[in-house]
Amino acid sequence: MTRLAVLFCGLLLAGGPCLAQSCHSAEYLCGGSPYLCGTTVPGVWLVKGNGSATSLFLAGNIIHSFCMDVDNRKIVFAVGGVPYASTCLPSTGPDHGLYRYDPGAMTYETIYGPDSMACFAPNKIHVDQNGDYVFSCWQRSGLTSRYCLLKADRAGTLTTVLSTASLGHPAFLDRSVERNIDTGHFLVSDGMSRTSPTTLNNPIHEVAADGTVTTWSTGGKYGWIGSHAMPQDHGSGAIEGPHDRYLFQVKPGTTSRTILATLRVGTALAVNFHNFKFDLQSAAAKRWVGTPSTPGGGFTSWIAHLDRSGSASSIHVSGLPAGKAVRDNDFAFYRGNHIASLKTGKNRWDLLLSCPRSPGRAYAIAASISGVRPAAPLPDGRRINLVPDAITTATLNNWLPGIWNPGPLILDANGEARGFLDLSSLPVPPGGIGMPVWIAMAVLDPGAPWGVKYLPDTIVIRI
Repeated sequence: MTRLAVLFCGLLLAGGPCLAQSCHSAEYLCGGSPYLCGTTVPGVWLVKGNGSATSLFLAGNIIHSFCMDVDNRKIVFAVGGVPYASTCLPSTGPDHGLYRYDPGAMTYETIYGPDSMACFAPNKIHVDQNGDYVFSCWQRSGLTSRYCLLKADRAGTLTTVLSTASLGHPAFLDRSVERNIDTGHFLVSDGMSRTSPTTLNNPIHEVAADGTVTTWSTGGKYGWIGSHAMPQDHGSGAIEGPHDRYLFQVKPGTTSRTILATLRVGTALAVNFHNFKFDLQSAAAKRWVGTPSTPGGGFTSWIAHLDRSGSASSIHVSGLPAGKAVRDNDFAFYRGNHIASLKTGKNRWDLLLSCPRSPGRAYAIAASISGVRPAAPLPDGRRINLVPDAITTATLNNWLPGIWNPGPLILDANGEARGFLDLSSLPVPPGGIGMPVWIAMAVLDPGAPWGVKYLPDTIVIRI
């Protein structure tokens, strides 16, 4: 066990019957689409690992994307696009904008909208390091339209991060948005293929918060399929995930995507695998989870676990209206946003920690300026995705009072805690220091293997 692993374990020893939690809780957000309402359920549904399904909320249009907010309680969702007349949608409801839904109160609040011009068809959402919402969007302007990367802050102010006008060439920017674990910038998939001024085929753009854009991948002869999830492997930095019937990989640079595996369920060829996301990247054996259609096609819905060999196992979803299924517009781990940052002042961020299945447990949290690879392995194969350095030692031992606060080091009765990173006392230049910082957490339990019950995914922020 590496020194970092020993420190994170708090020098605890394994023992007792408790097993480590190597995956997210088996509670998933699925659905989003009113397409083919005769066979698919509208709105967003909560689906559990036992196959039960519960409708959470509807909207007046297509829900393109959803994710957990920084509090790991409310659900942020994007809705809009071309309306489809259907009896499976309410006559009124949130539309053409971004909204927050509170499952406890069963109410929603507006972040931005309704605005059928500036926010006509918002797509994939990413909650950024400040707690604001960055999302891809198809935006209308008079008789024309353009594709944009937009940001709505928590007060509802909308700004343009990147548009096809500022990019200087055609692009479909209404696609996937992720945070590059290696830099903290945004990765935006582009559905455009063009040959002038340079050849790009479904490229991936890297976009800084100020709109500065570089090409992360040209796509080669064919890059990433844009409108679905774009999961990045923390172990390699490559984009890896399924699309339809293959498991693809895209590396940064100029090479084409490669096929890692053909997808199968038993001996049957699997199809319609979209919007799959990595389960915990700390797991000994990584897997993806999502909601495909059945191996034979159609819309009978189930949760599927997919391994790197391309083998998928499924859980049939029950509790849906007869003859209907959950569509794969998006997929998210319910209450799976375990480490989040929220800007609370100039050069200051609160660190919001949330592990609902571990109330009252001790935890360790640390930072690094050296990245996530190579990971620090535990003897059972799990990985702490953080490269230890002097900052790691200082933050683990709480040697930076006033700058780094790890919180109480015990999760409360709700499995939550709050710390902070405060650089306001330092001579930070205008515009920030301009470097990424990685933050990792471990939930500790002396009865779990090697004293570590749970390893949430590492996050990156730029300071």
